Amino acid sequence: MKNISTAQDYLEQFAGENIRENAHRQALDIRKFEIDLYWKRTAYFWTLIAATFAGYIATMSNSKDPMASLLVSSVGLCFSVGWYFVNRGSKYWQGNWERHVDLLENEFVGPLYKITPSREEYKFMKLNSAYPFSVSRINQILSLFVALIWVALYGASFYKSNWFPIIDNLLSWILVFLVGGCLVCLGAFGRTKKSEIEKSINFECREYKGH
Repeated sequence: MKNISTAQDYLEQFAGENIRENAHRQALDIRKFEIDLYWKRTAYFWTLIAATFAGYIATMSNSKDPMASLLVSSVGLCFSVGWYFVNRGSKYWQGNWERHVDLLENEFVGPLYKITPSREEYKFMKLNSAYPFSVSRINQILSLFVALIWVALYGASFYKSNWFPIIDNLLSWILVFLVGGCLVCLGAFGRTKKSEIEKSINFECREYKGH
């Protein structure tokens, strides 16, 4: 594909009858779809993490086995870090489609999404008025905060656990390695890969022959 460095280069990729209009409509639809998915994912992770918090509290209250709290905190840590990464990924793809809309919209609806009309100057300290906070960024910060809480809870459970002799505490060691492996996989393999090499795709097509 041609290197795209300017807005004009971008628009040239959509040359043709109705192509830009259809692309603009598709970008709007996918943007709305990404926003809808964003909040569905948030509800999904909030539910799981809240249940894990409840499990951790119940474990600390009713169980004297440090292995139980280590297990629950391991699950909470992995899910909370996963939620933080998912929030960052959702923000990336939402921004991607917003940029498509920004580049395509002028020809059809004007700079609708690029202009923010304002009747007043918003002030942060005016507590009863609106302010241009980013909802997704606040959610991302909260997810990072929750992840850090689980790091602390996991550290506390780790400290209280028994580690030696290894053969008698093998499950704890296995769990620690699994958590480490999970976090590494989330960070290393959870990314969208960008390849500069064009990939070839093989197609297979069934052919039906009449009798």
